Amino acid sequence: MALANAYQQHFPEADTRVTVLGHIQRGGKPSANDRILASRLGAHAVKGLIEGKKGVAVGVINHEIVFTKFEEAIYGKKEISENLWIMNGILTRS
Repeated sequence: MALANAYQQHFPEADTRVTVLGHIQRGGKPSANDRILASRLGAHAVKGLIEGKKGVAVGVINHEIVFTKFEEAIYGKKEISENLWIMNGILTRS
């Protein structure tokens, strides 16, 4: 907010608004699938806490909810399907 105010003082003719980047990135209202996924991930996270799991992230791999160690999630090798590379090439052609 302070940055927006400073900008507005230097450029009073500009229409200045503060925006939360996360709201823009999210892409709008959550769909039913978004809500179901959030519920599944949340339930699995609680299950992990009850089981005493630590240092793990909860996520989806091959349509299954799984725990992944932070080190593996950050530094592990991630395979990308050849089909995704092909699709990327098709969608990004100009």
